[in-house]
Amino acid sequence: KRTQEKTFPYLWISIVISSLLAFILIYFMTRRLIDPIRQMNNLSKIIAAGEYTKRLKITTKDEIGELSENFNKMVDALEKNETMRTRFVSNVSHELRTPMTTIKGFVDGILDGTIPEEKHTYYLNIVKDEIDRLSGVVTDLLTLSRLDAAGQNITFEDFDVQEVIRRCIITLESLLVGKNLDLDIRFCSEFLYVHANKNAIERVIYNLLHNAIKFSYPNGVIRIITVVEDGLAGITVEDFGIGIPEDELENIWERFYTVDKSRSMDGTGTGLGLSIIKNVIEKHNQTITVESQPGIGTKFHFTLALSKQ
Repeated sequence: KRTQEKTFPYLWISIVISSLLAFILIYFMTRRLIDPIRQMNNLSKIIAAGEYTKRLKITTKDEIGELSENFNKMVDALEKNETMRTRFVSNVSHELRTPMTTIKGFVDGILDGTIPEEKHTYYLNIVKDEIDRLSGVVTDLLTLSRLDAAGQNITFEDFDVQEVIRRCIITLESLLVGKNLDLDIRFCSEFLYVHANKNAIERVIYNLLHNAIKFSYPNGVIRIITVVEDGLAGITVEDFGIGIPEDELENIWERFYTVDKSRSMDGTGTGLGLSIIKNVIEKHNQTITVESQPGIGTKFHFTLALSKQ
């Protein structure tokens, strides 16, 4: 009994110490779990208010640390999307406002008599060109919108991609003749059937050929090559014109991005054509590459799935 009386206080002390240690351990473990969640909650409110500069501090490499890292990646993506959205709205506003200002100025000048009657035809032709440019911007914007909305839900069919190339050449014949450009066409076979969205691929080829014509020197050559490589159809469109500076190559796919207009042969373009091309090829789960040297030329190459028939 005396032994029990002696050990009893020590037992209570042990229980108290153990409980205290357990409480401290639980407290820190709870803090470790709750603090990141509390930070996420606070940061989510800041993000909802449009502020994307803050990030969570990652102090562990466990599941909580992984969650924090993924949360930061999500904020990075949101910040990038917001930057792109702001830039896109700004570019759209600029692309639409500039021709509309020009049109209004010339129409006002004709109506109030500032522009003499003998100059009306000249300035109305400029107005027509600006309206055509506006129409082109709107058409490209609608195309991008449809592509974005479609996701992967685009219809595929089997068709001869070389026949599409021929049709695009015929459509652009007047531009080719206007700059006295020759075509070096190297088809790999009589027919090359692919499995893709025909209208979208026709838009890709048309845009690439149109760009090749626009940036070619007069009396030059445009080369078109088709091959079968690694079980895929490969299409190359190459010009020998002014080329693209190396530091601008990575930006050419951005919407409304245009290489210095002073380098362009006609100073036109909405900066949406290559973005549409990239979007279409990605919707087909294929790749497109570009090689270019200033003063030498530019080569675009993209792949398509072969027809299984």
